[in-house]
Amino acid sequence: MRPLVQVLKWGYGLLLRLYPRGYWATFGQERVWVFGLASEEAARSGGLALIRLCLRELGDLPGSILVEHCRTSRRERMNATNDTRQAPSPSPAYERATWLASLAAVAPFLFLGLSATLAALPMPASDTDLLRWVLLVARWLFTLAGLTVGWVKGFPRWSYAFLLSVPLDSWLSGAIRISQTERVGIRSWIPLGIALLVVVALTRSLHPLRRLVHGVWEDWTQLSFALYSLMPVVVEVMFDEVDDRFELPFMIGLNLVLVGGALAYMRSATPRRRALVLLDALALAWMGSAVGTTVYWHRRRTGQMAMSLEGARPAFIALFVLLAFLLAPALLGLVRRSGGGSRPLQTG
Repeated sequence: MRPLVQVLKWGYGLLLRLYPRGYWATFGQERVWVFGLASEEAARSGGLALIRLCLRELGDLPGSILVEHCRTSRRERMNATNDTRQAPSPSPAYERATWLASLAAVAPFLFLGLSATLAALPMPASDTDLLRWVLLVARWLFTLAGLTVGWVKGFPRWSYAFLLSVPLDSWLSGAIRISQTERVGIRSWIPLGIALLVVVALTRSLHPLRRLVHGVWEDWTQLSFALYSLMPVVVEVMFDEVDDRFELPFMIGLNLVLVGGALAYMRSATPRRRALVLLDALALAWMGSAVGTTVYWHRRRTGQMAMSLEGARPAFIALFVLLAFLLAPALLGLVRRSGGGSRPLQTG
């Protein structure tokens, strides 16, 4: 009978696996051991006693298993409800952006970098002027669309990449000569004003603007990211009047650096890491621009491909000014931690 008892214990252990995992882990081995002792005692009394024991256990198991599953499910729901009530929602400042949001933030850098690269392609002067104008208008419309969507959605983190690009491109379009004596001037701002009116009509409130202020208050690096978004235009301006064949590889490489910085910013989980990413990418892009333009103009003057440290000194001084400018929003973080940030700004 002993081999039969061992088989019954093994089968009983399998049936106990139908209980919730926590119940099995707590009581499973103990119940198998008790059943084994009861089976050995019943086997000594005869086969009929062993059959009655097995039938009794099989009759009790289904109801017991169902009751235990109901108890476990109710306990899990109560725990989930308590966790939801007690646990504070994580601050957006400590959340890593999704890949979709990261792609949305990187898109203007890709577009601006592509337009700057296309403008650097060697071509006749008349075609270059026309291409620059078309690209400027195209990227202005693109960034305006991005800002509009971000405004409607309450200025999520990715939308800060569009925040300052739109007014900058509006100002630049006002500097385009449409004749020898006339400039577009203030008329370039009319489409922007119309777009803003459309956004206000769609949202029917100023709540997105309060969300904008609240977002900067919660995570000051978002304002730094908005300032960082101007770097593609800054790099393009630095290479103004540089020969296209010399400029082209720099435009490709430096804009890839800026794109990588924007992507790393969105995928970083803490404000400190985001700030460091922006500082590194800005410094690398600026130093690359300074080295490239210094070498180019030194070659124009002397005919040698070398770098003049004297000529590069103003560029490196400007780098420290840019880094300080990018870190200026950190003052908001200091104010927030020193007492003004004991309570978040109200957004309702």
